[in-house]
Amino acid sequence: MGYVFMAIFAGALAFKFFLGGGDSSSRSGVDRRKLRDEERAASKRRRSGGPNVASAKIDAKAKPTVKLLQVVAEGDDFFDPKFLRDSAQNVFEAVQDFIDRKLGADELERDIVGPCFDKLEDRLADKDDRIQRLKACELDRISLVHFAAAGEVKTHAFSALLTAQPERGKAWQEVWTFRRVGKRWKLAKMRFIEECDVLQEQNVLPSAVAAQLRKDPETRALMDHATSG
Repeated sequence: MGYVFMAIFAGALAFKFFLGGGDSSSRSGVDRRKLRDEERAASKRRRSGGPNVASAKIDAKAKPTVKLLQVVAEGDDFFDPKFLRDSAQNVFEAVQDFIDRKLGADELERDIVGPCFDKLEDRLADKDDRIQRLKACELDRISLVHFAAAGEVKTHAFSALLTAQPERGKAWQEVWTFRRVGKRWKLAKMRFIEECDVLQEQNVLPSAVAAQLRKDPETRALMDHATSG
């Protein structure tokens, strides 16, 4: 009888081990592999790009942002929407030339701040799919979706959601943020649209401009998309 009991007990232990109740070191090894696989999959999704943002959603933020920029530009032409788009276009093309080895690092650094340049080089070294695809893309749309025009000049910035068309595959999208440095706008951040909330961020106006907009019934509604700095 004792032998029968021992056989049943041993069988139960083996069955428990088979179901994953074995020693913790084996389970932790499986867990680590699973976590590593999940991280790799997430990294691949980030590199290849998440779902693109629909034009209607972009316009809902870009249209009032441009109207606000036009008001700010009356007192500071550095925020003229055309100048901002031209600045973004020029930097985009410079980055393309750098990726394609048509432009040297010294030349690109005139248009991009140090930490952002370092990140760009890291992405190239990591063979980031998005940055590699960029050199074969044609810029299709520059949507001005956020700006900060209050306080000291060194804190001034704007963000553009860039949409470009590659030779094949889905459209390329990223949010690039530019900082005011001297007499030019320099690229300060490159972000994946699915990893930032720029479409929800309020634009930041000089207090005098904000007061002006609040007084006029025709422009008061624009303050739904801005705050006073």
